[in-house]
Amino acid sequence: MRYRVTEAAPPRVAGRAVQAGDVLDLTEPAARFELLAGHLIAEPADPGAPVETPAPAEAAVKPASKRR
Repeated sequence: MRYRVTEAAPPRVAGRAVQAGDVLDLTEPAARFELLAGHLIAEPADPGAPVETPAPAEAAVKPASKRR
């Protein structure tokens, strides 16, 4: 799948030196962290299709234990 590098990306994304606007071909597992961090956005397969951005994942928070 193709992904576009965002302005928020650091100089290296998925182990590659990049600049904002570069397009990378990555597998979904390889791109997962960078997508969640906001460093990449998915490129649509159809150039006229809207770009889908993943929703931020909600962290599961466990209540603190009540040990004394």
